[in-house]
Amino acid sequence: IFSFSFVIMLAMITAVGVPCLNALCPMGGYLYSRAYTHGQPNTKRVALCISYSDLPKDRTTLFAILADKKKDDQATAVLNIFVTLEDLKMHSNELKVIASKGHKLSLEPTKFHGLSILQKNVATCNIEFAHYDYSELFGQAPSWLLAKSVDTVGRHPSLFHKAADLGMRVVYWSTLVQVASDRLTTQQKEDILSDCKDKNGGSIIYITSDNSSSNLTAPLCELVSMLDEFTCEGLSTVARDDPTMVL
Repeated sequence: IFSFSFVIMLAMITAVGVPCLNALCPMGGYLYSRAYTHGQPNTKRVALCISYSDLPKDRTTLFAILADKKKDDQATAVLNIFVTLEDLKMHSNELKVIASKGHKLSLEPTKFHGLSILQKNVATCNIEFAHYDYSELFGQAPSWLLAKSVDTVGRHPSLFHKAADLGMRVVYWSTLVQVASDRLTTQQKEDILSDCKDKNGGSIIYITSDNSSSNLTAPLCELVSMLDEFTCEGLSTVARDDPTMVL
């Protein structure tokens, strides 16, 4: 028979230890499959990232501005767009059009609804299915997986293991821009420029909407204009591995 003090000690270890292990769980994933939080410095290249679900419904203006940047021989303006399994199944034609414009598509975990005990298995299965659907749609395998955690298990080691098994690299971000209106705040602009200029390139900027009614056309155009001394490139260009890289 266990003593009362032993039971109390066991309860305390469980109460403190389990949350700590859960908090450290993503670290195992990072150790197993490196997550890129920044690309190469001193390159004047940055990666501008957004989820497909956050793209404005009317993209004519946005894509026209991005195309004009290229046409005028200014800073190139390529978007890195993250898609889920559902996006690939429901919007395949639109995704093909976006890719034809030179923008780079990568995968992100699907939002999970259901019993938490099933999250890990469902998430890894969905990524495997998404990898297959992406390869079938574009004729080549996806290179990147976004380590997204909101309403997903996007930073769980099992997902990182699956990404590595499928030949994908995992990306996080160096600057998160959560837009609550149709304009960037002064503080957001300062943070973005500080991150980009700190290492003179290599920044991975992920822009998302805090409000489902927000239109990100103006903030995205603001970002491209702000970064006129940098080129907005695909993740594989910004975060390519280079043993001669000088920090």
